[in-house]
Amino acid sequence: LAAVCQGLGIVCSKEAMSAEVALEPAHAAWIRMVVSCGIAYLLVIVTGRIRSEVDPIIENRNKGLKYVLGGTLCGPVLGMTTCMYALAHIDASVAQTLFSLVPVFVILISRFFFGHRISAGQLAGSIAATAGVFVLIWRDDLTQIFL
Repeated sequence: LAAVCQGLGIVCSKEAMSAEVALEPAHAAWIRMVVSCGIAYLLVIVTGRIRSEVDPIIENRNKGLKYVLGGTLCGPVLGMTTCMYALAHIDASVAQTLFSLVPVFVILISRFFFGHRISAGQLAGSIAATAGVFVLIWRDDLTQIFL
């Protein structure tokens, strides 16, 4: 469901930025973030879990507030905004393929900032994802070489 919603969001954002009265990439990013935040809050309220979700933030349990704020700034704010700028300049399918490299960067950040080990499966998946992006980018050149 998440993949379907992500794909639908990318296609709709691309259409909104390509329309006759084009939407700016930064505005598209903020609209997506405000709507998704509103839906998330609505779901928390409807399920009756608002107290269990808000209390840890207010109490700053485990001193995690700085990580939440850093993750919010780097993830939705900078990440979504730069994704919308990329989407405004390249095809949606190419953009989504490049966005699929996020797990590779997560593995690298986890390794270099937190010292986590990289498993063989993670390494194989990262190599496969990166190879797929290279094939997508140089598909015309590869077609000429192999055909």
